[in-house]
Amino acid sequence: MTTEEAYKTVNDLCTKSRFTKYPSLKIDNTMKDVGGQRGYSIYINKVLFGALSNESQTVVVAHEWGHFLEQDLQEGYFKGKFISSDMIADWFTAKIGLVHELKADRKYGAEYDTIIDKYQEIEQFPSRISRWEQRKLSGIV
Repeated sequence: MTTEEAYKTVNDLCTKSRFTKYPSLKIDNTMKDVGGQRGYSIYINKVLFGALSNESQTVVVAHEWGHFLEQDLQEGYFKGKFISSDMIADWFTAKIGLVHELKADRKYGAEYDTIIDKYQEIEQFPSRISRWEQRKLSGIV
């Protein structure tokens, strides 16, 4: 899969899910990470990206798209809730229909998988994922 194909896949999923803000796609092979987001663009390191499975490539683009929409998501779905940037991006990835792909890519374990499976429980999601993330960062999970 090319970066453009992964972008189109996520673009189509966003349209179906009624998300209407679309970042541009940029290639930046100097980045240390596979993907990133700045301003109105998603940046992809094509060399690292090419080493991923098609499933993981789609998750990377969707996750970075979630970062692009982060402020809108924070003000809309998560207003008044504490939730990290990465967990907002993972929630968005699940929201557009990539639950299975996200869990397969992340491989964080059963607790994360259960929380992601219940992404639509919007009132409970921020506290569940934040508690899990704190335990992950502490090395408990």
